[in-house]
Amino acid sequence: MTSKVILTITSGNLKNQEFTFDSRTTCIIGRAKDCHPRIPDDDNHRAISRYHCLLDINPPNIRIRDFGSKMVLL
Repeated sequence: MTSKVILTITSGNLKNQEFTFDSRTTCIIGRAKDCHPRIPDDDNHRAISRYHCLLDINPPNIRIRDFGSKMVLL
């Protein structure tokens, strides 16, 4: 059986959306247009940076690297 990693959003506007990864890849989560998964760039998600963290996926393993951005509340 082939391993895979499934990222499931559990709350917010993207609730229940799933992202499936079945091969080695890296991706950046954030609000920027070139991020995948991309978080909405609106007032409800300002606590998430444009480039928030990196996922290093090698199924069945995953590593997360936080970019250390500072949360700013408006």
